[in-house]
Formats: sequence, C-alpha cells, structure tokens
Amino acid sequence: MKAILWCRTLRKFRSATGLVSACLVGGAWVAPADSLEPPLPTITASKAIVVDRDTGLVLGAKAPDATNATKSTGKIMTALLTLERTRLPVDDPERLSLNDTVTISAYAAGTGGSRMELGTNDQVSLRDLLHGMMLPSGNDAAVAIAELISGSESDFVSVMNERALELGLTHTHFAHPAGSGLSWSTARELANLARFALQDPFFARTNHSTTATNSWAATRAPTASRPAPGALWTDTPSTQPPT
Repeated sequence: MKAILWCRTLRKFRSATGLVSACLVGGAWVAPADSLEPPLPTITASKAIVVDRDTGLVLGAKAPDATNATKSTGKIMTALLTLERTRLPVDDPERLSLNDTVTISAYAAGTGGSRMELGTNDQVSLRDLLHGMMLPSGNDAAVAIAELISGSESDFVSVMNERALELGLTHTHFAHPAGSGLSWSTARELANLARFALQDPFFARTNHSTTATNSWAATRAPTASRPAPGALWTDTPSTQPPT
C-alpha cells in the first residue's frame, strides 16, 4: 500500500510506502466523498485526510471538504503544468525540455517569501527551477516558470485554474503560481491533485528526494546569498539527484 504525505511546515513533498497522513493547518489528501469515511485520531490540524495513494481509498479524514488557503501546495499545480509540457510531442510548439535555459526576469528574482535565491538575468535550466520550487519551496522559481510558460504571472494563473477544472477540482482556486494570495482548496482536492501529479516520474522522484544537484549555484558569484545550513536546497547532494 502506498500513501502520500504533505506538511507545509516542512515545505516539501514526500511519497512513502505504507500509511501516511497529510496536514495543511489546513490539510491534504484524496478520493470521492463517502459518509462512512473513518475519522482520524486526535490531531492538531483542522483539516486532514489519509488516503491510499494507489486506490484512493480514504483511510481517515477530518473536515476534508472544508476550504483552506493552499499556500505552497499550489506549487503542485505549477509543477504539473510544467511537466505536462515536457511530455508533449516533439513537434508541438508548446513543448518544453528540462534542459531548456531560462533567463530570470527582475520581477521573478524579486519575488519574496521562501526562495531559491534567483538573481536578475541568471541563466537557469528548467530542471533546476523545478528542483528549486519543489525542494526549498522557491516562490521565485515558481514565478520564473510561470513567465516561461505563459509570458506573465496572471496569464499562468488562468491556466492553473483551467487545469484545475479539467481535473474536477471544483472547490480549488489559484491566485499565484506559488499558491499564495487568495488561493484555496480542500484537503480532498489537494490529495486528488497530488495523486495525479505523482504519476509523473520526475515529480515522483523529486517528491521522494530532499536534495538535488544545483548546477545553477556553481555559476553564481561568491557573494550570492545561500540557504542556511540544513536547508533542503544544497550545493552538494546527499542523495542521488532526480533526473
């Protein structure tokens, strides 16, 4: 049995074999509603759900259909939209490659909150941007990806919401590529989104990692800011990097 875990306080996603829960101070995770869904033990999260990743069977739930701010879980949709474009046919003009080089705009570089510490005019691969968004929860990376795909943050947000409706996420709304602002969803719908995204091999591998090779960092000036010791984004990987 496989299940999924997300906890905003850790700013990372993780897949696991066995039972798992999800929290979102508001929460996260899974399948169709059922009046017989078992309750969870006493937990501090106000919304949560535990689900079998493979079958969607709900193993426990607490207010799974109540809305809550998405915060960084919105990056699941940004990653999904990016990876879907890398799977398009080679002759599709919208197709992207993980090896594509992205020039970082001043707007993306100036994005606040959690960051991968991008600078204006940095040349960064799409692969590194995805790592920087998914591991240290880089808001700047999310905005850079949005600009690459749609030309602007606002146009990308429209694509996020269109895809959400296509996936049946009718109680989900995104207002920012990083999930900030007036973005909301439910534990159940975030779980369904995560289960769908985990079908992508790159997403699943990165989700299971804590570090990745940061080829971009090697090109930065020595004075460039760096994450504090122990941060998830490191120059020297301690595990096999995703590919």
